[in-house]
Amino acid sequence: MITIICGEDVVSSRNYFRDMVKKYQEKNFAIQKIHAEQLGEITTEEAESPSLFGQKKIYIVENLSKEAAKGGSFLTKFLSKIQHLKEKELIDWEDGTAKRDLKFGAIGTIKEFKPQKNIFQLLESCYPSNLTVFLSLLTGISTAQNIGFVYIMLARHMRNVLLTKLGAKSARLQAWQVQKLKKQAVYWEKESLISFYDKLLSLDISQKTGKSVYALKSSLELLACYYL
Repeated sequence: MITIICGEDVVSSRNYFRDMVKKYQEKNFAIQKIHAEQLGEITTEEAESPSLFGQKKIYIVENLSKEAAKGGSFLTKFLSKIQHLKEKELIDWEDGTAKRDLKFGAIGTIKEFKPQKNIFQLLESCYPSNLTVFLSLLTGISTAQNIGFVYIMLARHMRNVLLTKLGAKSARLQAWQVQKLKKQAVYWEKESLISFYDKLLSLDISQKTGKSVYALKSSLELLACYYL
């Protein structure tokens, strides 16, 4: 059996992943953590063989979709085999990958964590002369538990806005997404947008190193006040 945990809400998906692994540990499963690129090296015989003391075996892997994107029929066959073995299971956590972007076919059970709809309103409101709206939305959706996720989403989005402003784009974006980014990029001067994105990335470093005197939400508010 295979379970794929994915979605752009990386905080919720990661917590679900950890809770799921913990439950298997409590059930006395033989847990084998393995890198995605090593999974194809596991032979069918090894996968089918009983675990020590007859325990049920579970493979824990992350970002399997990236490995699947490289190709390799053996990996696909292995996953298909695992899916039908009662005594073996595999849990894969995808870091910020939406269900639509998974690089393997319909296999196993997929648990997707989507962001709240109003977070997209926040992302699209991030442009000069729109400070009041941005701060109102930020206050409305931010909690102590999810502010890290809000930051991640904002940083990713503004990177795409910047790429669009510079005439580039991500291959993962749909045409309608590019059009929205173009409309948002019009509000920004190129140098100001570059500076804003640079400062946005700096927030992550200052928070992780403990150099920031403000909480992450307050830092985002201050940054917005300066640029928006």
